[in-house]
Amino acid sequence: MKGWLTIYTSDDPNSPFTKLSSRTQFQNKIKELVNQYKDDKRSIILTGHSLGTSLAVLSGFDLVENGITGFPITAFVFGCPQVGNKAFNERIKQFPNFKILHIKNKIDLIPLYPSGLLGYVNSGIDLEIEYPKIAVSEGFEEPK
Repeated sequence: MKGWLTIYTSDDPNSPFTKLSSRTQFQNKIKELVNQYKDDKRSIILTGHSLGTSLAVLSGFDLVENGITGFPITAFVFGCPQVGNKAFNERIKQFPNFKILHIKNKIDLIPLYPSGLLGYVNSGIDLEIEYPKIAVSEGFEEPK
């Protein structure tokens, strides 16, 4: 189950486009910003659509998995494909500062792939839009 992870971590020193992986570029910039704003109240918001959402989920998870846990990290993802398996989702739940809200259109097929048949599952809380209705999965709490 390394499909999305491979996209996130791949680099090619000889390429004009991918000398550094998405992961390396992202982590370098986040470290720079965290240091720059170390005295401020911080949060990180990630977003993306389709393929970009899988990178947003992996980036957020990578941050908390590697020790950035002192402030909220939220991924608002639109039409996100299934990124990991049940074990991945259970690991995500170990980090209370990392939340994923998956906004998806009921007729969009991308969130159904790569497929539960391959062991993939959805991550985070689903907000499903079916014009003119909106349905929210379990785990969503109204603001207080």
